[in-house]
Amino acid sequence: MKDQDLIKSLSQKHSKVKTLPNANKRALTFGVISFFSVLILMYFNGGFRVLSNDYGFNFQTLELVSIFVAFFSIMIVSFNSSIPGNTINSALKVFYTCSFLFGISLLYRYLFIPDGYAPMLTRVFHCTEEVLAYATLIQFFLYWRVSKGVLLSLKKTVIFTTLTAATLPLMLMALGCCIRPVHIFTSHFAPLAIYTVVVGIAQYYFLRKKYEY
Repeated sequence: MKDQDLIKSLSQKHSKVKTLPNANKRALTFGVISFFSVLILMYFNGGFRVLSNDYGFNFQTLELVSIFVAFFSIMIVSFNSSIPGNTINSALKVFYTCSFLFGISLLYRYLFIPDGYAPMLTRVFHCTEEVLAYATLIQFFLYWRVSKGVLLSLKKTVIFTTLTAATLPLMLMALGCCIRPVHIFTSHFAPLAIYTVVVGIAQYYFLRKKYEY
């Protein structure tokens, strides 16, 4: 009887541990919130180009759609990687495919259509700072949300969250800035590539002691 009383008293003192919502739902929710948050920040930092004459069935549209799908697929990977038993292979394949299409399209334009469209001068001079600020903001909140799960592999979690944080600014800057290939490489892609490597390594070494088993 004493054992039953002890168990009852202990159970009453501790609240139930809430289960995490479905990983895909959390990923899509966070992805939509991130998407519109960055859009709002971009609007106040320089606005958007007039897109009606720029997009159609062309390479710019392919790049925009492919990087959009890549963002949500790697977001799904980030959240599912922290849930034991959840598979991420399909979403990873989508991310790799879309990233490949984006890269090939950008490389083609760089080699054969280098001029593209005229830059949006109100924004082009601070693109590097802008993409890095957006990526850092997304990275901070994304890691906080993903870490609510079980980090089966800190390395994978850091890689996926850092890639996710870098992908969204790369996509959305196509709506608000110059889409000349050279500028995209130098002021959008290159800074975010460096960010992914540097921040990923720094985050791993900073957090690894906390998650060492």
